Amino acid sequence: MITARRLAVVLLLLVLPVAYNVMADAITPACIPPRQAAPVPFEHVPSVLLRSLNDRLGKIAEPGTSFNATDVVWLESLPFRRINFFWTAGRRWVIATEHGGFVYNNPILVFDLGEDQRAATFIAEKIASPDTVCAAASDLIAAP
Repeated sequence: MITARRLAVVLLLLVLPVAYNVMADAITPACIPPRQAAPVPFEHVPSVLLRSLNDRLGKIAEPGTSFNATDVVWLESLPFRRINFFWTAGRRWVIATEHGGFVYNNPILVFDLGEDQRAATFIAEKIASPDTVCAAASDLIAAP
């Protein structure tokens, strides 16, 4: 039998992941790249890099667009990941992303772009939290 208490518990369990991810989005700081790197708007990212990112992570939302930040499967098919920002330093590219779910996190990926911009080689991935994403991205852009 469905009681008011059971209904309240179920609703709370459905709302908690959404509330957590809204708070996580609110506390994710704006990152200023280190001196040797430059931020790159999404519209200026080479297509080969976007293809390599999609091959590695699957469907990923563009910066600022909607994505499924929870473990709940909604009727609409939103990706569980979203691009946060791009930085470049020469041929090295750092891409910070958001990964939704109960354990919301910020995977940061590093690619080297070929001189002819026809290939992007995956170098490394580091998982950060919203409060460490800027420092982790800075460390990765500076790494040899």
